[in-house]
This record gives sequence, structure tokens and C-alpha cells, in this order.
Amino acid sequence: MARVNLSAGVSFLKYCATGVVNTLVSYLVFLLLRRIGATAAVSLAIGYASGMVTSYLLNALWTFAQPVKSGRQALRFLVANLFVLLISEALLQWIMHHITHVADVAQAINLLPTTLVGFYINRRYVFKVNSNRLSRDEKNDNHFWLFGLIAFLLVAVQRTIVLFGEWEAAKIHHLPVSAYQLWVKGMIHWDARWYLEIAQFGHQNIAQTAFWPFYPWVIRWTHEWTSLSYPVAAIVVSLVSFFLAIWVMLLWVNGWLGFKAALSAAILFCFYPTSFYFDAAYTESLFLLLMFLSVEASRRNRIWWANIFASLATLTRNTGGLIGFILFFQYLQNKQMDFRFWLPVWWRKLSWQAVAFLLPSASLLIYCYHLKQRFHSWMPFLKAERKHWHRQFMWPWKAFAHTLYLYHHPRLTVMQHRYIAFELAAFLVMLVLLVSSLGLLAWRRRFTEWGVLLYMLSVSFITSSEPSMNIPDYLVSLPRYVLMLFPGFAAIAKLLRSLVLCVLIAALCAIVLAWKSGVFFRGIWIA
Repeated sequence: MARVNLSAGVSFLKYCATGVVNTLVSYLVFLLLRRIGATAAVSLAIGYASGMVTSYLLNALWTFAQPVKSGRQALRFLVANLFVLLISEALLQWIMHHITHVADVAQAINLLPTTLVGFYINRRYVFKVNSNRLSRDEKNDNHFWLFGLIAFLLVAVQRTIVLFGEWEAAKIHHLPVSAYQLWVKGMIHWDARWYLEIAQFGHQNIAQTAFWPFYPWVIRWTHEWTSLSYPVAAIVVSLVSFFLAIWVMLLWVNGWLGFKAALSAAILFCFYPTSFYFDAAYTESLFLLLMFLSVEASRRNRIWWANIFASLATLTRNTGGLIGFILFFQYLQNKQMDFRFWLPVWWRKLSWQAVAFLLPSASLLIYCYHLKQRFHSWMPFLKAERKHWHRQFMWPWKAFAHTLYLYHHPRLTVMQHRYIAFELAAFLVMLVLLVSSLGLLAWRRRFTEWGVLLYMLSVSFITSSEPSMNIPDYLVSLPRYVLMLFPGFAAIAKLLRSLVLCVLIAALCAIVLAWKSGVFFRGIWIA
């Protein structure tokens, strides 16, 4: 035991020394690039990347004495250090708020807990010695990077289609066209303005609490670290998250349903008619990245990481916590457990790590406590939904029936006839995704499929039962909310069993995607 503690102590000292070295490398690269005329933002980015590479190599080869062979190990290192960075930022803000307002002193206090957390995560997660896992990672590296390339190509094609739709709309309606208009300004409408305002000033009133905090936080951090303007930072966050989300989606569906289903699902998902929200300053990209990271970590039996990502997803959208259905049933499958929880053997198989399932609820409770301190209400977002957006509960089938009635009596609403038809189509797509998930459960009959079906049912129910009564709009935002039903796209891909058919469906969807992208570019409400 003493030998283990001594080894850990030596590794910790090496970890601290590595931190000093990579900080020096980052600073020297920054100074060198500034000397030769590079901008501060470019110098900072390249310097930081140089420090990260130095840190990875030194920690792998010296601190933890492991070979640098696995691409997954490098990705784990990147994810772990981004997570540590988020913890450091949160701790720094807490220290400055509760202990000292002097930033330098606060950062000095922040160094110790951040370093300890970083060491623990790198030792237990990134560079953990496990020869069987390492050999599997080396074996699957080509698949891993192949999915990265596929994700990049899919996102590039999707963005090209969105740009084409924007350019056509600008041409037809004689709107100004520039790179900034097409990439940034044209993607900032409606909810995006709320997120940017919250990113700059925080939640200032109850109406803003309807918009959850994590996406604005990431925008603000990106702005502070890169000096990009808030609008550009928001688009960068969305596009990077979109690419990473598709990458992780491919990994998850491949591990769950196989390569063909993964590729088909990603194609259907990328070219869904409202996927342009992934390119806009909306939460969709970041939210789905966190959801995919959560389910993929759960599939790999990384229960703590799965629930950490689920907690962040919960702080990004109010439906994030529902991913717990998939995580819990995946946990039962990994543990080879059943539903007979009344038996003692069931509880013996339930390890202490199941405590991790409390993390999403705990994060929500902490956020609600913050809102109580700020607005004197535990859940002001419910009041905001009712008072400012006139949301009320209505059974989904009634919401559909009322929307169908408006379609046949368009004079009763200010909404355009085509918009109502689009909402009705989205409701039917939702039903198809639900039926596909049910069909996959009937076919495979595994715990994962049970979790997927429960997630799909709960998200579908919530998103189709909140009409906005002042317009009225009974299926408001449903065409966008369909994107949250991501497991349904995988289920359809698996049941169709034809990549060619999925590509043909995606091609038809891409035509609608280009059209709707142009509509959104003009600032017209879609979802």
C-alpha cells in the first residue's frame, strides 16, 4: 500500500512539473509568433495547442509511462482536459464571488484543486493501465479516424447545402450577401439573440430563464479565450459541436447497431430539413454533442462520464435529464441485470457507481438554487414559459387535431399555411421515429432498446404538448424538436437495412433543407 502511495506521489510531482513545462512552451510559442507578426488570437491558439501536445506527450511517456499509440487515448486526453478547464473556470468564478475579488489571488487559490482534479482524471481515466482495453483501442483506431473523416465530410456537405439555400434566398429577395452574412448574421435570429444576450450579461430577468445556461456559458468562455465577437463565437461553438456530435454519433450507433446503420443514421440526421439549426446560434449542436457523449460513455460502461455529460446536457436544455432512461437501461445491460429488483441478488449487482445517476438531478437542483437566490423562485423558467411565451399543457393528440383544424381553416391564425403543413409533417415524422423505435425493440428485445423507447416517448410527449396559445400555435417548434429524437434515426436506418434507400431519402430532405435554410436566413420563423 505504501509503495502504491509513493508511486502516486511521484507521478503527481511529475504531473506538476509537466504543467510547468507545457505552460512555458505555450508562452514561448506565443511570444515567438507575436514577434514574427502573428495576431494575438492566432498566437494564443497555436501556443495553447503546442502546450496541449507537449502535455500529452510528457504525461504519456514520462508521468504515467505509457506508449503513445492509441488515438482514443489522445481523444480522452483532450476531453478530460476540456472538462478540467470547465471545472477551473467554475471554481475561479466561485472563488472570486465568495472569497476574493482579486483575480490573481483567486487563480492562485484555484491552482490546487484544479491540479488535483486534473491529476486524478488523467491517472484514472486517460492513462489508466489496461492492456486489454489498449489493444482494443489500437485495433479500432482506423475505424475511429474513419468516422471522424466521414463526420467532417457530412458536415461540410450539409453546410454547403445550407449556404446554397441562404445564397438563393438572398438573390431572390435582393438581400446583401457577404461571408459574414452567410456564415454568421444569417444564422442569428429569434432564440439566438436571447442566447447572445445571456452570454454577454447573464440572466437579467425571469423571461431569460426560459433559456438554459450552459450554451451561453460556452459562448462567453469561447469569446474570452479567443477574443472572437460573441456572434462569431456562438457560430464557432455550434459548428465545432456539430462536427463532434456527428463523429460521436457514428461511434455510438456503430457500437450499438453496426457500421451500415451508423452511416445511414448519420446521413439521415445531417440532412433532416431543420438541421440548419446545427449551424445557427442555437443549443441544438452542443446539446446533441453532450447527449451523444453521454450514451457512448454509457455503452462503454463509463458510468460517471455518462452522467457528467448528461448533467451538462440538462443545463443546456430542459429535456437533457431524460437521457437517463437510456443510461440506466444500458447500465442494466452492461451488468447483466434484469427487472427483478425485489431480489437481493439484484441489489448486490448494483455497484456503488450507480450513485452517478444522481448527478443530473444534483446539477439541476444546484441551478434551481442559484435561480432561487437570483429571482426568489426555484423554477422561474416555468413562469417564463407561461407568462412570456404563453405555453400551456395540451395532450399531444389534441394539439395535432387543433393544428389540423387550423390547416383547413387558415383564417383563424396568423401563421402561414405552409408553416402549419410543416408542423403537421413534423408530427408525422415524430410518429414514424416512435414506431421505428418500437419495431427495433420488438426485433432485438434488449435493455438498450427499452431505454431508447422510453426516452423517445418522454421527449415526444413533452415537445408536442406545449402549445403557444396566444398565436395560437399548437405544435410550436416541433420541427426543430424532432432533432432531439436522435435514436429514432438510428432505428429507421437499422430497420430499412439499405444505405442506398437512406441516401435517397436524405437527398429529398436536403432539398427541403436548402429551402428552409433560405427562409431562416431571411429571419422568418420556422420552429
